[in-house]
Amino acid sequence: MKHLHLFQNEKFTEPYIEFINKNYNPNDHLFLIIGGINEKITPRENVIKLNRSIKSIYFLIKKMYKSEKILLHSIFIKQLVLLLFIQPWLLKKSNWIVWGGDLYSYKKRKRSLKSKLYEFLRSIVIKHIGEISTLVKGDFELAKKWYLTNATYYNAVYMNNEQNEYMDQIYNRKCESKSSISIQIGNSADPSNHHKEVIELLKKYDNENIKIYCPLSYGDMEYAKDVIDFGKKVFGKKFIPLEHFMKMNEYMSIMEKVDIGIFNNDRQQALGNILPLLYLGKKVYMRNNTTMWQEFNGDLKLFDINNIKTEKFNDFIKLDGELKELNRKSLESRFDNNAIKKIWDDIFNSSNRSLN
Repeated sequence: MKHLHLFQNEKFTEPYIEFINKNYNPNDHLFLIIGGINEKITPRENVIKLNRSIKSIYFLIKKMYKSEKILLHSIFIKQLVLLLFIQPWLLKKSNWIVWGGDLYSYKKRKRSLKSKLYEFLRSIVIKHIGEISTLVKGDFELAKKWYLTNATYYNAVYMNNEQNEYMDQIYNRKCESKSSISIQIGNSADPSNHHKEVIELLKKYDNENIKIYCPLSYGDMEYAKDVIDFGKKVFGKKFIPLEHFMKMNEYMSIMEKVDIGIFNNDRQQALGNILPLLYLGKKVYMRNNTTMWQEFNGDLKLFDINNIKTEKFNDFIKLDGELKELNRKSLESRFDNNAIKKIWDDIFNSSNRSLN
């Protein structure tokens, strides 16, 4: 077994395992799933779910030593951070694949003694880790700034073939005339979406024929309730919260309806929503001070969320057809199986280089 993948069970865990097993020898990859949400993962010989028992920890340590490369798909698990801290020789062959929240927790860390101790352990692990892979380059620059790491940088992209198939079906489908404008706000019930700020910005369009979809199926459920109450108060039935996990075809049917996506996230987040919407020719507003904006603005046509403050409705909903096609062309490689395989080839082959 060459590559050990340590994963939480999240919505893109299953698609990633499917991608790896389809494009590589499954015997070279072992996936250990530790915690996370209750998403279905297809039983496979190279997928094992672990609990946090002593027996599982022993099994994990044994596999970490036997692997050529350890791929940490996010760093959220405290026990794992501790294991790497007390066995620093494992860090040289480890690659931290940054998801977002696991990096930006640096800014939102609590000031308690327990939190300070955990952040200290994390800082040592990140500083000495061999490789870091990020979805946008700016996150690696932040990791260097915050943790003084000398890790080697790699680009990373997650693949979801089922989503890609639906996107192509939607794009090739004949557009039907619509009587209303559909708007999506954010991607989750994470407070970093700052939903209320967006609702306040959109309040001036209350009399227009709009529908506002707001995905709130995971994250902070108390925060979700607060957002729903506020959204309903301002927009009534025009505000449509998505409170439960949906099957891919159901969620993509929502994306097909969306005309405008507004992502007020204060960090790298929601790329699984932002990039498909752009690929489908939708208009997307974002903050101009995130690593996502730095990465994509220029190659893609994005819109600054601050513009909404002064935009009349007709300007808000306007999107030039040429810009739609520009965004799709720019993103073709991002959803191309061969291009994504090459990205993971570079990550996997680095283990061979480090052994030479």
